[in-house]
Amino acid sequence: MKKLLLLSIVIIIALISCQPRQSPSVAPTPVGNPVIDKNFKDSAEPWCEPGSYDFGDFYCQGGELHLVNKGSGNIATENVGNYMNFILQVQMRLIGEKGAYGVVFRGSATPAFYVFMIHPDGKFQLIIWGQSPNNTILIPWTESSAIKQGGATNLLEVIAQGTCLALFVNNKQLAGFTDNTFIEGVVGPVSLEEGHAAVSTTKVWELPAAGALLNLCTSKG
Repeated sequence: MKKLLLLSIVIIIALISCQPRQSPSVAPTPVGNPVIDKNFKDSAEPWCEPGSYDFGDFYCQGGELHLVNKGSGNIATENVGNYMNFILQVQMRLIGEKGAYGVVFRGSATPAFYVFMIHPDGKFQLIIWGQSPNNTILIPWTESSAIKQGGATNLLEVIAQGTCLALFVNNKQLAGFTDNTFIEGVVGPVSLEEGHAAVSTTKVWELPAAGALLNLCTSKG
């Protein structure tokens, strides 16, 4: 009887350990109302207006939006809108071997917002930028095989619905969890840590306040 009970416990543990992740590994097909679709081929559009500041340079060249960060403690971002529930997709790459890049979302242009960052060595991080005296790290630098390293182009995606935040790279989910620090705000690409990022596309779809995508936020990847 003891052997049978022990065998049953082993089988149960094995079945539990083999259960699939609650967070799906593949990004869902974008749904909702498309509100931004930029490819930066038209240098006359507002996002392509050249600018040079102490913290960074901005310009469009070769069908890409270039964000050149000028300091390790700076953030160089082109952000727009005031979005609460959305899907954000940004296709971008790093030029050179220094720095990091990613997207900002929610929060304000003060700046204080979420920053989803990619490092060229194949790691990602999520922080809350602008909280005094230090930025808040929600997800520390974490390796992922989904990230293309070096200067390769990566597709970054954020799904935000209510307090649900889900992060993807190249259609693979990296993390999904809930946080209510910021409920709405700007979205856009960003360059950090003295990096030079080139953005080829930026797309946004607005979502309803609730929906099936909330199941993306059941665990950190």
